[in-house]
Amino acid sequence: MKDNSNSWHTLNGKQLAIAIHNFRHQSRHCLELCVGDIVVILQESNGWFRGYSQRNCCKIGIFPAHYVHIKTYGGKYDNKKCDNGSPLDDPLAREVVATLREWHHKWRDLYLKRDYHRFEAIRVAMVELIEWRKQLLSSSVTTTTTCTADIGRTLRQQIVGKLDWGNDTLGLDFVPRTPTGEPVEPESRSPLELLDAHLAHYSSGSGGGGGSSSSADSVHSLSLSSIGRHLPDVKNVKKNHFLLQLRETNFNGIDDSNQIQMDFSLFDGNEYLTEKFCYKPNAKLSRVVFTDLSAKTLAANGSAGSGSGADGLQLCVQVWRFGKMFVNERSGKSVQGTGHFKRALAFNMVPIADLIRDSDVALKLYEGDMASNYDILVRKQTNKLTHCQNAYINISCKLMSGDELPPHLLEAPNTCVALTRSFGDIISAGHFRNDFYLSIESAEFEKSGKTIPKNIEVTTCLVTDEGIQDKAISNGVNDDRHTYHRSHVLYHQNCPKLSEQMKVYVPLDLFEAAHIRFEFRHCSSKDRDRKLLGFAFLPLANPMGACIPDGDHELYIYKCEDIRKLDNVNDYIFIPWGPKDAQCASTSGLFGRSPKELCHVRTCLVSSKLTQNSDLLSLLKWRQNPEAVNDALQRVMRIPGEELVKFLEDVLDALFSMFANNDGSTTSHSGLVFKVLIHIFTTLAEPRFRSYEPALDVYIESQFSAALVHKGLISCVKQCAEMVGDSHKREAILKCMRVLSWLIKFIIQSRILFTRATGHNDDSDSFRSDMFALYGSLNRVLTIETKGPSDESITSIQEAILVSIPITFPQLINVLNVMNLSKLIKMIINSVFDGNYKIIAAKLMVINETVKCRTIWTDDESRFELLDTVIRQLVLHIVEKESLPILRRIVIELRQNGSQRDTEMLSIGALDVMVEHIIDLSEISGQNDSDYLSQFITCFISLLERMNDTDYIQLFEIRSHRQRKELLCHIFAAFHATLAHFPDHWSAMKMTANRVILCALQELCAIMSRDFLDLTFDVLVWRSFFSLAISFLTQRTLQLESYSLAKQMSILDNYGPDMRVLMGFQLVGCWDQLGSLKINFIPALVSPFLEVTLVPETDLRKATIPIFYDMINVEYNCNGNFKQVECALIDKIDILVNNGAGDSEFRELLSAMNNVKQFLNEKLTQLTPLWRDDGHRFIGSLSKLLSLLIDYRTVMSADGGDGDSVLMCTYALLRFYRDEICSGNRTAIMLRYIEKLSALHILLGNYAESAFTLQLHTNLLSWEGSAELVKKEQLYQQIIEYFDRGACWEEGVHVCKELAPVYERQYQLDKLSLVLKRHANFLDKILTKLRPENEYFKVGFYGLDFPVFLQNRVFIFRGLELEKIGAFTQRIQSEFPAAQLMTKNIPPDDSITEAQAQYIQIVAVKPIAEPPYISKSMDTNGVGSGSSVQNMVPEPALSYYNTNCVRKFIYDRPVQRAPFDPNNEFKSLWIERTCCQIEHRLPGVLRMFEVVATQTTQVLPIEHACETIENMNTELSKLISNFTSDTKYESISPLSMRLQGILEAAVNGGVAKYMDAFLMPAFIAANPNLAAHVVRLKSGIAHQVRILEGGLTLHGRLAPLAVRPLHQRLVERFQTMRAHIHQSNIDSRPSILSQPLPPIPGGGGDTHKKAVLNSAAAAFAANPIGSNEMLAVYGHQMLDENIYSVPQDQANNCLSRPRSAGFENGGAARVQRSRSIPRSHPINSGLNTIHYSSTTSSSSASSTTSTNTNTNNNNNTGPPLPPRASTLERNHSHSSTGSNSDSRPVLPRRQRKCSTDLEYKLIDIDIESIPSTPTLLAAIKRATHSATVDYGNIGGGGGGTTADTSVVNNNNNNHQNNTSLLD
Repeated sequence: MKDNSNSWHTLNGKQLAIAIHNFRHQSRHCLELCVGDIVVILQESNGWFRGYSQRNCCKIGIFPAHYVHIKTYGGKYDNKKCDNGSPLDDPLAREVVATLREWHHKWRDLYLKRDYHRFEAIRVAMVELIEWRKQLLSSSVTTTTTCTADIGRTLRQQIVGKLDWGNDTLGLDFVPRTPTGEPVEPESRSPLELLDAHLAHYSSGSGGGGGSSSSADSVHSLSLSSIGRHLPDVKNVKKNHFLLQLRETNFNGIDDSNQIQMDFSLFDGNEYLTEKFCYKPNAKLSRVVFTDLSAKTLAANGSAGSGSGADGLQLCVQVWRFGKMFVNERSGKSVQGTGHFKRALAFNMVPIADLIRDSDVALKLYEGDMASNYDILVRKQTNKLTHCQNAYINISCKLMSGDELPPHLLEAPNTCVALTRSFGDIISAGHFRNDFYLSIESAEFEKSGKTIPKNIEVTTCLVTDEGIQDKAISNGVNDDRHTYHRSHVLYHQNCPKLSEQMKVYVPLDLFEAAHIRFEFRHCSSKDRDRKLLGFAFLPLANPMGACIPDGDHELYIYKCEDIRKLDNVNDYIFIPWGPKDAQCASTSGLFGRSPKELCHVRTCLVSSKLTQNSDLLSLLKWRQNPEAVNDALQRVMRIPGEELVKFLEDVLDALFSMFANNDGSTTSHSGLVFKVLIHIFTTLAEPRFRSYEPALDVYIESQFSAALVHKGLISCVKQCAEMVGDSHKREAILKCMRVLSWLIKFIIQSRILFTRATGHNDDSDSFRSDMFALYGSLNRVLTIETKGPSDESITSIQEAILVSIPITFPQLINVLNVMNLSKLIKMIINSVFDGNYKIIAAKLMVINETVKCRTIWTDDESRFELLDTVIRQLVLHIVEKESLPILRRIVIELRQNGSQRDTEMLSIGALDVMVEHIIDLSEISGQNDSDYLSQFITCFISLLERMNDTDYIQLFEIRSHRQRKELLCHIFAAFHATLAHFPDHWSAMKMTANRVILCALQELCAIMSRDFLDLTFDVLVWRSFFSLAISFLTQRTLQLESYSLAKQMSILDNYGPDMRVLMGFQLVGCWDQLGSLKINFIPALVSPFLEVTLVPETDLRKATIPIFYDMINVEYNCNGNFKQVECALIDKIDILVNNGAGDSEFRELLSAMNNVKQFLNEKLTQLTPLWRDDGHRFIGSLSKLLSLLIDYRTVMSADGGDGDSVLMCTYALLRFYRDEICSGNRTAIMLRYIEKLSALHILLGNYAESAFTLQLHTNLLSWEGSAELVKKEQLYQQIIEYFDRGACWEEGVHVCKELAPVYERQYQLDKLSLVLKRHANFLDKILTKLRPENEYFKVGFYGLDFPVFLQNRVFIFRGLELEKIGAFTQRIQSEFPAAQLMTKNIPPDDSITEAQAQYIQIVAVKPIAEPPYISKSMDTNGVGSGSSVQNMVPEPALSYYNTNCVRKFIYDRPVQRAPFDPNNEFKSLWIERTCCQIEHRLPGVLRMFEVVATQTTQVLPIEHACETIENMNTELSKLISNFTSDTKYESISPLSMRLQGILEAAVNGGVAKYMDAFLMPAFIAANPNLAAHVVRLKSGIAHQVRILEGGLTLHGRLAPLAVRPLHQRLVERFQTMRAHIHQSNIDSRPSILSQPLPPIPGGGGDTHKKAVLNSAAAAFAANPIGSNEMLAVYGHQMLDENIYSVPQDQANNCLSRPRSAGFENGGAARVQRSRSIPRSHPINSGLNTIHYSSTTSSSSASSTTSTNTNTNNNNNTGPPLPPRASTLERNHSHSSTGSNSDSRPVLPRRQRKCSTDLEYKLIDIDIESIPSTPTLLAAIKRATHSATVDYGNIGGGGGGTTADTSVVNNNNNNHQNNTSLLD
């Protein structure tokens, strides 16, 4: 496919399309597409498009046209707007697309990290965003015809909230937004505006971090009203609301003839707080909101607004039934009556706290009414109440807070609002209410002679001058209005408790003459009509016009039986309505009454137009009674605030009319009026009336009409200021100054009205003089010095003055020009005495309001007049938080209207103080001060943004050299604080700050190079710059590679070129300017510059890497080496790796170091400096370190930090730092790795290895210094503990021995005692504790895919406790799951070692013991007996060294060599025996060590047969010994299986094969040089027969009945085997069962002994390397043939009877030995049957075989006596070639009894020729070595094979002599 450009047509403008299919093609001209990609189309041609994807704008290619869908884009295409999202116009839709693309990668990472909780949450959020985006783009949302704007706005808020939540959850960058939710464009906003957007997000609660401060408004939290008044802010007072939703009601017990009504209201225990909500089943309105609940009430009963409610606030429920008198009453009984009564059905009262805990609550109901049973509920005696059956109400409740109810709640068709019966916490101006609430509490009637009480019903109506008011009463919300309200009827109650709540609607104009009438009737279903008993009434106002006060009222009940008598109101309105009606006559007129009949009611008036206060009425009507003005003014002080604010305008009009006469002069009441005005203004300052302040402003501007009061008010205020010296009047003066702002507003408005009324302004100068005189008096108050607590009242007055002055700026501008006002403000600021914090805060607030006043600050002359004063005050009080708003406002004005002169003044006057304050704040700033510091730093950044090069020059020119240094260092430190302060996810804020800092550093570097270089060089300045530049380059925000491609492009478009590159070149330029001064920064800057090279930016890396060559060259020229650079570089690399850098950071480290190596190599080749050789060495060390670090990271990530590979790699790094680095910090690095290695061992349970590791640490410490002594002692104690837990008590003994002398020298006897006890404890454990033997395995790692420290290397592993090769193999394979296990034990070839794969070869090996040296002791005759000492050592003391403290190991590999015999493979079965040596002993620092040398030998087939037979004999002997000594065995199965295995193999093959291969005459004749091995094989087979015979005897004794058939079969097999052996003349001796024991002839045998020893010494040649160790493994069975040589029945008994004839010491007593040797002792003592041969030379035709029996010469024990009936049959003779063969006859064989009921063994003994034990052992070792190692003669004899010996040395080992490698 070719891109033919000639056929392409360019489109008119760019078009956008979305890929709807994936497109991939091999051609380089094609553009790869993925579904959803946004593509920009540039050209088209025949069904093909040419363009680029916005994922990668650099790649332009072609793609099929039908693979994309072209989208229309309104307006001109803008790449900035469309590169991250949808091509549609809606920016929010584009943002959703871009965000989802960015979330996708993070979402996938959550799944890979197994963070399923967040993964699912993000998935749900993504689905929701996709769905909401559809709704946003659909016509149902975008068109106003189908959807309201509120729904669209709500949807956008949901989308924005979800986007911000997801970004915060995923740790992505925060997107600052405008109040409408649109993203902020950083390039179009100032830094302060950008910060406000960030802080507003977190203050609104939608963010998940940051500070708790609000946005820009938080800066102005020091409001004018809060300073000096100490009152809570009205903004913090919120209204509380209670939402009640009825879910379900059920009253199944009530028939349809009755109507149900439920009343709900809130009750606080004393009174009802709200209106009633009346609900009838199946009504439309089922939800009610009880609004404007008092926070004080909630707080008194629980927690206001907390959502938890209060136990004291109750929800009252009363259920009414409208119908017959009784529920079960038949309809026929009330045919003649009305039959419609209101009866109480059920009730309950539940705390709100219980209701809001659950979403749904089922209310239980009790029978009866609330009023009658309230006391029972209060006492919680609900057991006295009766539950309503089959009646319940399900509701849901919620407590809310907020100034306004949610619109969706108010607009809901099923919701109504129930008002509170008060004004609440906040009384809003303009809020109109006129509600009158009435409650009929109870009534009291006489019995009137009847025994049956009455059924009382109360009818209530409103009566006005117009008669009975129609539909004026209702039960509550959701109830119709009624003309007459009928109460419920209590059956047979003369004193009913009714508690009937109702709301009366009284017209305002009729209120004063209205009254409420109560009619009392007796109800009965039998009567036709209700019988009127009497009436009562209550007037709503007194004769003065004041409304009736709230509270309880007692009413007289007048008797009346004819309702028509009440038609004329005048007949009863003038009679007393109750005891409180003192103004009426006591006569009752036409109506009589009983003093015992009363009615109790309660009223509550909530009206903004009616008053219940007579004092207020007297003030308002002062003109009707002028003489009582003073009294009326005095009583105004007692009027509640609620009444004052309701009639505020009328009250102020009345007061100002009394203040001045018509000519403007004061009246006699002016002083008192002034006090009343202050009282009213003080009342308005209370939080609950704060909303009336705007109403007062409106009154001043539009309704105030007193044009003549300004002079009087000025005089009064001035007089108050002048009387401040009088301490008795300061409280009144303080009240005046707190409302000074209102007074000045009235003064200025009065002057304006006066000017407007007179039409001229001739006396304006006079008024201006009066105002300056007034402010002069105030300034004199401000200048008073306060010296202590006694002057606190003056301080309060000064504070109040300062608070009030700025409020009047808008009014003062109307009467004073701007310059005069500026001078006035300047005079006030300069007059203030800074006595304490309050005064300073108030003064700063004045300055802040001055700067905020645009009329003043935008005027150039006015601003210039004030700026110098403002800056001086700002610098003076910079540490005060109140200075921040001033600085903020000044900076904002600089950006909007400021001139360059303003910037110059601010920078010169305040910049140095600003940076110092930032430094101080950054050092002590906590979470509470975080936002304050953010604001201050942003002001600092904004100021720098306005400064140009001239400002920087002038900033430094006016300072001395020392001041310049301090300022420069402080600015650098402030930049440091700026880089570290803002959170990383505030990328927009940090990028803006970075841009400003970069521009500022360009100017500062020029100043630094000019003033602090060469002769004026200052290290501190330059070091501060380098530190700042490196911090700037390495900050996370600038690492563009961590962002998506679209975001990278957006950052580059908004902020210009990559700032890292610009800063990097600036850094390199400054470094190059230093010249020879660079040595001052070596090695301090090596590590920081290495961090710079880790930045993954190519140009930056190319610019900074040459600095390393420069550093090396500079140090070499100065010091002759560059060790400081080398060590610093390596130390930094190690720190970076150990600090847990991520994969990406580690990759960048490797990339950077490879670039450094490549650059150094190029420079060394090109320039050939003097340090070239050292440079190559350094590069080599660096390369090795990097390879080790790569391995370390690999194994750490693969093993999780707890595998064997991690241990080996950590040890490799430890050796590298120990052996190859000459750093002063080498010890610290080593200790770090020692601690890490020890911790890894502890984690894996390798306590012994951890102890060995800690010993490396102790080797670096001494016992001299106190600190080192303490540390070393602690380490030793820890090592001892670890050795104890690791069962290496022998090693612990050595540590105790080393620690004990230290305590002894220091006389620390307590510690010495503990160490010695621990020492003894270790010795006891060595002898008594059973430890399993260690298993060892050779593991070869082959292939190039292994880490470097494992590639093609072989290790010896110490297995875990009781770990066999199967479990070990599984463990290694689990650690290397990709490795293949080699099944053959053969050396790998090149195809394995060079393959890009992993192969593992595992072989079990046997350790070669290296027992400790045991000194020889002296016997009683003075003769050294080393073997005796060896035998006296307890076996547990030596068994540890069998598999511990070993460095050499062997393993065998069978090899078949020609000629082959298909019928007998043993003839050609050779053994390749390999001996390995490792670098250190095991156990050691690791559980494995590398093999450093190997030696391979070849074992002959016959020799292998001998070893096999001997090993089998040894194992069987040990097993028989165990069963003999252990009487508590569980089963004899092990013995049965072992015997069966040997006998079955011997009959079917096994021994028969060996005999056929090596004991045939043809083989013996053909191999005369192997005669010794033939004799050895025969002896082994014969010995096996004897062991089997004893084993079968034991088996027959122990076998249970079920095993008898098996035993019989084994006996038969044994007989067959023995017959076959006898036929082969291997052992022709008869059975020992019938042979008597002959007498032993006496006589000396010293000459014969010496001859035997000489013969043995001549027979055994010197053994080569490794023979002793091999004998210990493969030849020890020759010493264990005496297992059954001692009769058990003679154990531990001393026999004194004479020995047989011929025994020299027959009369001596002897101690009999036990039949079986204990398992804890080596089976090598006592009498042994030994067959050995000596080979004289390779050319000898025959070999001499002799058999000797060895016994200890020093042992007083003689051979056992034979049985009395036994006889000796001599059928075996010895042939000897020695010179003394005829000196004495050979002793006959003796039969030795094994047991009283068992057979006897046949043992060949020559008592006289027994050599000493050491001599015999040495002879056996030499014989074995001669037979197994020296195969040179066999090879030369023509039929043999030359031994193959190979030695492999490790490259890191310095062993030179390979032949002595295993010694």
